[in-house]
Amino acid sequence: MTKRIFRAICFAALTVFLASAILIMGVLYRYASGVGQSQLKMQTTLAAQGVTNEGMEYFRNLRVVNYRMTWIDADGSVLYDSKSDLAEMENHFEREEVQEALVKGYGESRRYSVTLMERTLYSAQKLNDGTILRLSIAQKSLLTLLLGMAPPLCMIVVFAWALSVILAVQASKKIVKPFNEINLDDPLSNEGYDELSPLLRRIARQQRQLRRREEELLQKENELDTIIGSMNEGMVLLNQKGKIVSINPAAKRILDAGENCIGADMLSLCRNLALQELLSKALQGEQGEQVIQLQGENYQINAGPVVSGDDRKGAVLLFFHV
Repeated sequence: MTKRIFRAICFAALTVFLASAILIMGVLYRYASGVGQSQLKMQTTLAAQGVTNEGMEYFRNLRVVNYRMTWIDADGSVLYDSKSDLAEMENHFEREEVQEALVKGYGESRRYSVTLMERTLYSAQKLNDGTILRLSIAQKSLLTLLLGMAPPLCMIVVFAWALSVILAVQASKKIVKPFNEINLDDPLSNEGYDELSPLLRRIARQQRQLRRREEELLQKENELDTIIGSMNEGMVLLNQKGKIVSINPAAKRILDAGENCIGADMLSLCRNLALQELLSKALQGEQGEQVIQLQGENYQINAGPVVSGDDRKGAVLLFFHV
């Protein structure tokens, strides 16, 4: 039980940790994307003011490091791009952020590149002359960030696993302790989990029933011993191996047996061959009777098997004086 609890706690702790780490990184990534989009919008607004005031002159000595800046005509043709040759660029009229800027004055979008394993944020603003100024910035995908953080993540996972093992060992011992300390002799006196109360009450009820049955069996056994002890006829009960299980005083006198003969082999107690043959047949399941002389007197001995269901449990010998 302790091992199962230990494994369950470790698995649950590690699962919760990994799920929490993934969710937290997802939330942080989304938050960072929102912050990046807001900063991109602010940069777009500032750049739009510069282009509105200076036109193409704004781009001549402009050095763009982190952003990509694109100036787009109202028909979608590219007037300026900070990273690509204008002759190689396609028409941008159908781009989502451009369409939104033409309609609302400002537009933004996010596009994911499977090839580059990165996402690009776009921010576009419509200028007074109808042209569109668009800024974009590349952002690593969550998968790329996870792969880049693999070494520290592995260390954190190992540390979390070790901590989970330590806590799981302590927790499993603490959980199992009340079970190990249960007093079965007095179940209702135990203090522990409330969930154990029905079980402890049931155990206490069964113990009371067992005690009553034990008292009844003891009473019947005493009555039987009294009846057997008062018999004038001798009676010997033997197990399957021919060892004495019960013997009454009359049989002790007939066989000249001592007080401590319980458990003794019948052969060692009485070496009469006729009696031994009769007993052997009884142990094999055969009824039999024969007059045999013991201690100078004749006794009719009835021998029969003791059967419980289909199993032979032993044999019984009855001695009648003739």
